[in-house]
Amino acid sequence: MNMEFMKKALDCARSVKGKTAPNPAVGAVVVRDGKIVGSAATSAVGKNHAEINAINNAGELCNGADLYVTLEPCCHHGRTPPCTDAIIRAGFKRVFVACLDPNPLVSGQGIAKLQAAGIEVATGFLEKEAIRLNEDFFWYIKNKKPFVAAKLALTLDNKIADIHGKSQWITNEKSLFYTHYLRSIYTSIAVGKNTLLADDPKLTVRGIEGAINPVRIVFSSDENIGQNTFFRNNAKDTRTIIVLNSKEKYKKTADDGVEIWATGESDYKNSFLSFLEIAGSEQIDSILLEGGSKLITTALETQSTNRLFLFYAPKIFGGGKDGLCLENPLSAGNPVKLQEIETQNFDGDILISGILK
Repeated sequence: MNMEFMKKALDCARSVKGKTAPNPAVGAVVVRDGKIVGSAATSAVGKNHAEINAINNAGELCNGADLYVTLEPCCHHGRTPPCTDAIIRAGFKRVFVACLDPNPLVSGQGIAKLQAAGIEVATGFLEKEAIRLNEDFFWYIKNKKPFVAAKLALTLDNKIADIHGKSQWITNEKSLFYTHYLRSIYTSIAVGKNTLLADDPKLTVRGIEGAINPVRIVFSSDENIGQNTFFRNNAKDTRTIIVLNSKEKYKKTADDGVEIWATGESDYKNSFLSFLEIAGSEQIDSILLEGGSKLITTALETQSTNRLFLFYAPKIFGGGKDGLCLENPLSAGNPVKLQEIETQNFDGDILISGILK
C-alpha cells in the first residue's frame, strides 16, 4: 500500500467534482510493479465509472496489478453494469478502497464480492478526505434530500451591504473566483427574490474550465418575479426554477422555460422544508445558497444547513445590512457550532468553512 497512489486517485476524483451528479466523483488508479499504468475518474452520469475508465486506460496491465479507488466499487446494475465484475475479469490482485459506499445497494457488498473472487481488499485509506469530497452524495443517499451549503461574503462587522444597499464587491477577486469554483461543484444554486431584483445575478460558473452551470433557483412569493432579468431571459439554457411559497401545491413550466414549484406552504420556513423534499425527489442532490440573508437564516433556523462558507473581508462598514441575524437569537451556551473547520486566505480575505451537526 502506497498512500501516494490513493492521493493520485483523490486528485482524479476532484478533477470531475460537480460533473458527475447524481453519481459521486470517484477516482481510480491502476498500479503495477510500483508504477501507475492507468488512472481515471468518473464520467458523466450514464457513462463509465472511474474503475472502468482506469481499466480501459491500463488494458492488459491490469492482470496481477493493484487498484486504488476512492469509493467502494459498485456491485449492482444501474445505469451501467457492476464495476466489481469488470475488476474481477481484469485480474486484479489487490484493491485498496478509501471509503465504503453508503448506497444500500452496495454498502460493503462490493468489497465482499471482490473478496469472494479471491481478490485481496483493504479499506480506510485517506477515508476522511474521500468522505469530505463526496459529503453531498453521502448526505443525499442517506436522507433523500439535497445537501445544503450556504455562502456569505461579510465584513468583519457582519455586514453584507453598506448603508446604501451596495454589496458588490465586499470580497476580492480571488474570493470571487473561489465562489465560482463552489458553484461548479454543487448541483444547484439559489437566491431569494430580493437578491434577484437587487443584483440581477447570472448564477453561472465563470472562469472554471469544463464546469457545468448549476440549476438556478429563486425563492419567491410571486411566480412572475424577475421579468427581463438574466434569470428569466436565459431559462432555456439551464434548468431554472422559482420556488413559490403558496398554500396550493403544484408544478408547471412557464412560457419562458422557468419551472414553478409551488410548495403548498405559505409560511417561508415550512416552504423551504417542503422544497427540500421536492428537490430530493427531482434528484437535485446539493444546493449552494448565495443569499440573501433571509434565505440563509431560514436554512440555519430550520437546521437544514450542512456546510457554511463564510468569506470575511478585512473591512468594517459600521452600519448597513447584517449578514446573519437569527429571528430567535441563541445564547452563549447554545450557539450554532461549526465543526471540522477549514480556513483559507485569499489575499487578505479569510474563508472559514465548517459543517453543522
